[in-house]
Amino acid sequence: MIKIKKILVPTDLREQSLAGIKYALSLARDHDAEVLIVHVVDEERITTTVRLPEEEMLFPREWLSMGEGSRCFLDIELKEKRLDLYAFLSGHFDLQELKAGRVTRLVRMGDVAQEIVSVAVEEHCDLIVMASRGQGWLGRILSGSMSEEVARKAPCPVLTIQPSAVVQD
Repeated sequence: MIKIKKILVPTDLREQSLAGIKYALSLARDHDAEVLIVHVVDEERITTTVRLPEEEMLFPREWLSMGEGSRCFLDIELKEKRLDLYAFLSGHFDLQELKAGRVTRLVRMGDVAQEIVSVAVEEHCDLIVMASRGQGWLGRILSGSMSEEVARKAPCPVLTIQPSAVVQD
């Protein structure tokens, strides 16, 4: 029997990721394992698309060009994403059940695939459970598959779950 002590499950806070979280929680119950639910914020997208309110600046600029001030706003963004993750989980799961189990919520910033792999390495995860986004073959060719990229780089097995999968409790 394979011993699974720590399961990493990434979420993009969309409904499609619920199947992966449910499957990871089910596996964790069966193996008495810990679950790490991670949401990765794509730093490049935030810093290039979000701007400060114009009334706070003489000349609007992107966060990256602001130096120290940008870090403050990125910290605020991370706090907001932690709240988003909490709200997402509380909207779909019994929080008492999550608290009773060994579930840790993490929010990281950076390249999504790289951060997922980094958390798996840092936390010595035994398994990564990911819900696929359900892209067709054309979507995978054009944009690539996140689960494929993670599987190529991960230090442990990666289990992908279809978004339509039904997980029995």
